[in-house]
Amino acid sequence: MASTPRASPPPERPSQSWTWKRAKSWRSFLSRTPQSWLQSTLTATAFLSACLGGAATNGSIRVYDLEMLAEVDRAEIAPFVEGLALNSSGTRGAVIGATTGLYLFDPNNLAGSLSQTPLKLAGDSSGVAFIAGTDRLVVANSRNPSNYVVIDASNLATPVVLDEGDAVDEVPFMVSAVPGREEVVLPMAGDNWLRLIHLNVSQTPADIIHDVRVPDILTFPQAITVSPGGRYAFVGAAASKELLILDLMTGQVMRHAWFDDLGPTMLAVLP
Repeated sequence: MASTPRASPPPERPSQSWTWKRAKSWRSFLSRTPQSWLQSTLTATAFLSACLGGAATNGSIRVYDLEMLAEVDRAEIAPFVEGLALNSSGTRGAVIGATTGLYLFDPNNLAGSLSQTPLKLAGDSSGVAFIAGTDRLVVANSRNPSNYVVIDASNLATPVVLDEGDAVDEVPFMVSAVPGREEVVLPMAGDNWLRLIHLNVSQTPADIIHDVRVPDILTFPQAITVSPGGRYAFVGAAASKELLILDLMTGQVMRHAWFDDLGPTMLAVLP
């Protein structure tokens, strides 16, 4: 296992960061965000959002038009939404319906293309991310089993399982793709530790590039964010009031105190 020294901040720094909870609503977020950033970062005319759902209602995913600031399409996802991702070309979408599994769709025809029968992968699947430049994706399964799965999503109606990781003692929840490379990073929560796995998924089976255990930390990561250059992965540790930064070149983890407040739960890095 790699060591986890407390170090100074890395040289690659985001020019700006967001936490979604700053915006009271999607409309508020849109109204306060430069249109040029939205159009280059999300899509040219629209973006997708996920509504979690609850005990009485199913979750849903929705398409919003950026010019009208209005919803133009939606689809219900049973029982509730855990993960949502698009491929880099915007031709494929994937959403996790928690205990029901993986749904695929065409972002330009959400309701009309959503797969009717989800692909069941585990007792509780969570995060999903498309591998950069491909129609393959990785799903983080939280339980029964706790592992990751690589899927070929080139055919919306018949996704194919290509690879499946071994079951782990920790709980995987989210996964993030590394920009420009066929790699992903998964944070996995233990009782008082965090495990970070960096995978090369260009081949089958996937190759583990880094497998790092961070001790003496309390966190259940709800997101992991990779810098645009693909050098660093950022993970918040709310209960431990820390921000963790994994160097994807060296495997070193840097731990930074997060002021006098709870650590971040979700982050985005703008180029």
